[in-house]
Amino acid sequence: MVLGMAGFDVLYHDTYYVVGHFHLVLSMGGFAVIFAVFFHYWFYFFRVGYNKFLAVLQAVLFFIGELVTFVPALFLGMSGMPRRINDYPVYFSGWHSLSSLGHGLVVLSLFVFLTLVLESKYSSRKFLYANKYSKGVPYFANRHSAYLMLITQLRTKLKVKRSCGNPALTSF
Repeated sequence: MVLGMAGFDVLYHDTYYVVGHFHLVLSMGGFAVIFAVFFHYWFYFFRVGYNKFLAVLQAVLFFIGELVTFVPALFLGMSGMPRRINDYPVYFSGWHSLSSLGHGLVVLSLFVFLTLVLESKYSSRKFLYANKYSKGVPYFANRHSAYLMLITQLRTKLKVKRSCGNPALTSF
């Protein structure tokens, strides 16, 4: 909304405000979705459950780290720090140090995530919603897949021959 106004756009265009806003919205939003999908399909990837405490710790460290990394860039841009210049005044160094601390938190959250993967692999924790029909991600690509899988198992148990109807519906 800020850069949508012509006066602010001209004022902040070549500053770190644009960098901070871009990275805050795109990197934080993108990685949040990636981690959410990864945790949602965890059982289908690894066939074991994951440690909830480590998952929450990783998410909190990641989000705080992202905020601490990129929110100072907004303030640097509002203070007039330009982009694409190698040498900056000393009074910007505090914000840069805070951004470096935030980056350290993001790296720490990635190590927590790797620990989470290894811990779930070696713990062999049972997944809460696992059942005998859980065969992996491709089986649950659409809402009818579990139904089709049940029909297939019934056909094999009853030894029913396939009809010569629509091959798209009968060849799964």
